[in-house]
Amino acid sequence: MRLTFVTAWPLDTAGGIQTLVRRLAGALARAPGVEVTVITGHMPDGPTIELGEPLPPGPRLSFQAVAPPAWIPPPGELVGQACLEGLERAVAGTHPDALISVGHHSAEAHQAARVAAELGIPLVLWPLVHADAPQHVNRAAVALYRRATLVVQTDEGSYQK
Repeated sequence: MRLTFVTAWPLDTAGGIQTLVRRLAGALARAPGVEVTVITGHMPDGPTIELGEPLPPGPRLSFQAVAPPAWIPPPGELVGQACLEGLERAVAGTHPDALISVGHHSAEAHQAARVAAELGIPLVLWPLVHADAPQHVNRAAVALYRRATLVVQTDEGSYQK
C-alpha cells in the first residue's frame, strides 16, 4: 500500500502538525508492505530542529507566488492561504492508494482534496482544529471535511507527547 501525506510544514521544523506527521508517517513506514511519502512545503529561511531519526522521503514544494485559484475559499475563511506549487504532479508521481492531508483548514488542504478527487483516490483529512479559531469550523471547513473519505481528529495533547 502506498500512502502520501501532504502538509505545508517541513518535518524538520517545530510544531504539533510536524510532530504528528513525523510520528504517524514513521510508524506506518515501518509496517510491512506500506510505502510512505511525505510532501511538504519548503521554508528555506525557517528554523529547523535536530531530529534523532531520518525523515520519510518526499519532496519539499515551494508555495505559489501567485494568487490562489478561484476554487480556494477566501483568505478570511482559512488558517493557511498558500497553495503548494506542483502538488498535483508530486502526488501523482507517488502513485498513492490514499492521500492524507494533515494540517489546519487551509488552502493546501483544499488543494489536496482536489488532487485526490482528480486521481480518484481516497482522501483522509486529519485537521488540527483549534476550538477558538472560527476558520476551523466555518462553512468552507465543513464542506471540505465532507469531501473526505475519512476525517480523523485528535486533541492537541495526544500528538505532542
